[in-house]
Amino acid sequence: MPAHIGITTAHTDGTQRLDRRYTAAIENAGGVPVVLPITESDRTVEETLGRIDGLVVPGGTGRLRRPHRPAPRRARRPRPATRRVGPPLD
Repeated sequence: MPAHIGITTAHTDGTQRLDRRYTAAIENAGGVPVVLPITESDRTVEETLGRIDGLVVPGGTGRLRRPHRPAPRRARRPRPATRRVGPPLD
């Protein structure tokens, strides 16, 4: 049976958002992506976490690294498009 992998989402203007590449990566690895709801219910959180086998917590508003690009070898200055992480993402 394939692993069910939960994925947290970003919350912007009352809308949940998730880059499709995260679900595709889980599917390509043989797993079943489970997009987790944004909720304040402890019961919903406990029930949902009890049904998944793993958890992916995507990074903030940064860009996904393309697979063909090597990791940087030295620290670089942030790109102009880089923004500070907002409290909702902390």
